[in-house]
Amino acid sequence: MNIPTYSKKDVALTADSVTAVVEIKATSSTAVREGLDLVAVVDVSGSMRGHKIESVKKALQFVIMKLTPVDRLSIVTFESSAKRLTKLRAMTQDFRGELDGIVKSLIANGGTDIKAGLDLGLAVLADRTFTESRTANIFLMSDGKLEGKTSGDPTQVNPGEVSVYTFGFGHGTDHQVCMYNC
Repeated sequence: MNIPTYSKKDVALTADSVTAVVEIKATSSTAVREGLDLVAVVDVSGSMRGHKIESVKKALQFVIMKLTPVDRLSIVTFESSAKRLTKLRAMTQDFRGELDGIVKSLIANGGTDIKAGLDLGLAVLADRTFTESRTANIFLMSDGKLEGKTSGDPTQVNPGEVSVYTFGFGHGTDHQVCMYNC
């Protein structure tokens, strides 16, 4: 590589001053990103009793705290069957208060049907009427322990365009079940 050299004779070095006006407009962080449509699919089966369900409650409270008014959340629980606890709603102050009571009331009991929870979570997202500039996600929160009657293998659920993130809770989490790669 040949690097050219210049002497003072070739390039006159003179002092110049340039005046520039720069205007910076700040926007709120909610205007910068797309809205998030999140379904928390929560294991409330008997294997989640004790510290596991308490850890899930803390995790949900953290997620709720971090969501902004541009985001929407629905909570689906599963044990032997799945149940939608909340519709997909914007994170208003009123909804936050409602969610606090719902999260605190979660009780672990019953068998485990992760597939039913994922199917219902995907159905909640499929029923959305407003999807433009929104990102659809599922947070699967479980210990991955399959107990009792189930409707099938949760790893066989096809999420389509929905991102599914799994969070394992407690010692002895079945990572093979929780390794739900989408």
